[in-house]
Amino acid sequence: MGGFDRQCNHPFPSGRGNRLCACDSAFFLLLSRYFVRPAYSAMTVSTPSLLLFGSLPVAYYFFDYATVVYSDALSVGIHAVNEFLPTALIIFYVIFLAAYFKQMQIKADAELHSSMLVAGLKQAELEVESLRSMEMHVAVYQHDMRHHMTAISGFLAANQPEQAQAYIKKVQGDVDAITPKHFCENELVNLLCSSFTKKADASGIRLTVDAKLPKSLPLPDTELCSLLSNGLENALHAVASLEKSAQWVDLYCGIRVNKLLIEIKNPYSGRITMQDGLPVSPQKGHGYGCRSIRSIAEHHQGLCSYETQDGVFTLRVILPIKK
Repeated sequence: MGGFDRQCNHPFPSGRGNRLCACDSAFFLLLSRYFVRPAYSAMTVSTPSLLLFGSLPVAYYFFDYATVVYSDALSVGIHAVNEFLPTALIIFYVIFLAAYFKQMQIKADAELHSSMLVAGLKQAELEVESLRSMEMHVAVYQHDMRHHMTAISGFLAANQPEQAQAYIKKVQGDVDAITPKHFCENELVNLLCSSFTKKADASGIRLTVDAKLPKSLPLPDTELCSLLSNGLENALHAVASLEKSAQWVDLYCGIRVNKLLIEIKNPYSGRITMQDGLPVSPQKGHGYGCRSIRSIAEHHQGLCSYETQDGVFTLRVILPIKK
């Protein structure tokens, strides 16, 4: 009736060992299915989370040895000792919950920031393609210029100088509308500055561009587009609500001491709140452009600063040029 179970070697009556092994297996399956993965995720979120997660078994280890092995405090029934472990568990739970929530919030912010940066670069890529498409339209228009000259010659041959003059003005306006201005040797910078100059002119804003960049730069076009587009877009938006005399934006981009320097200045009104070195926008959904600019600068081991002085806001980006 009694004795050891041959399969499990448990000193229980025959049949109980099998039930215990079945319970152990079921408990193991529950742990492996519902506990192992969440526990591993909680422990690997960050080093503080791992240390905090491991502090509970360590604390219990010392508590067990102090109250059972090296003393009889637990068996004697000291009230303070009996209440210590539940109190420690509650304190651990509260601290771990707060720390884990903070780490998850940091992780979520980082993932959101990363996704916004990727989206910004994708948008910059689309803008670059659009600008280059516009440049192609210019080439096509120039190719068709002989047809326009033929039409003008036809008006003149028919003794219709007024119609010829009107046609010339129309052609000139069409060409000016799609022809990018020449600011420097860099094609992308010319396209971007031309695009933003047209936006500024349409809004009555005076945009001054001082660009001194070579034809090629060791910087991806999408990142260069993101730097200039975000900076100029923020500047134009900031001065749009100011008086006409204060609606101006200055852009400088050039190479100094093997470093790419981009500097954008514009006046502002009111108070600009800074947080972690970045201007904070009160409008929901704004502020990602500034984060994107700083992320690109940090990625290239460069510097990015936002400064306010005497009513003028200055964005300054410095990137090392690696040949």
